[in-house]
Amino acid sequence: MVRGLGKLRAFFAKRGVTVSAVAIAGAVMAHAVQAVPAVLVNTTTAAAIANGAAVNTSTLTLIKGALKIMAWTKAKTAIVVGVVALLAASTATTLTIQHRHRSIASAPTQVHMKAHFIQVPESEAASILKAGTVVDTKENNTVEIMSDNQTTSLLRKLRSDGATTLSEPEVTTYIWGPTQLSTGTDTVDLIPAVDADGYTIKMKVAVSAPEVLNAQANILDRQAVVLTPNSSTDGKTRLLVIVATTIVDRAGNPVHSENKLPFNPSTIPPQE
Repeated sequence: MVRGLGKLRAFFAKRGVTVSAVAIAGAVMAHAVQAVPAVLVNTTTAAAIANGAAVNTSTLTLIKGALKIMAWTKAKTAIVVGVVALLAASTATTLTIQHRHRSIASAPTQVHMKAHFIQVPESEAASILKAGTVVDTKENNTVEIMSDNQTTSLLRKLRSDGATTLSEPEVTTYIWGPTQLSTGTDTVDLIPAVDADGYTIKMKVAVSAPEVLNAQANILDRQAVVLTPNSSTDGKTRLLVIVATTIVDRAGNPVHSENKLPFNPSTIPPQE
């Protein structure tokens, strides 16, 4: 019995299916015991009555042999059926797992976002609004979209010009989940949704502190949404909120290489 189970396990292993000896033994035993056919019972009873006596030793031996043969035949059938079922189940499971792995590997799952709360001189506001592309979002504030290079250049310029950085919170979240960035004084709610193309992001931004600003814009991976009031509140400075985005995999690595982007990074997608 043990050697037979070992051979069956080896048979499965050669075909990429790992099955325990206990599972094989259970499948065999579940189908090995079968009821004796009624025809055999009737025939044996008739023979006993015809002879007018109990079945002798030779008859019993013959019956036992026949039953063993039948049981082994049924067992072999059960084994074949079990093997086919196990192979089918294993193949289906393997295909399902492979499909899920491919789906997970090919689909971006997260978006890394970093918000820059910067206070800039009012005199710099006009030049800042020329750095990117201003979009009309029907909001009561200005909304602008910048490429990765434009954002990097602007931040470098603002720091060198002495602009005040209030905070720079960042977060990585799932592509369909809302999240909030907060430092106690600066708060922004974000909802990123990545399109089926894998690089267009429908971004919703709501700044509630220190000022109320809103934006709903379509951007590409690595682009940023920039929000600023239409005018200064004190006549001297203006709040600038830059939300830079990057689509990343589960390990935190960018999904799209900077040198192999599947889109033109200097363009913006159509706005709704």
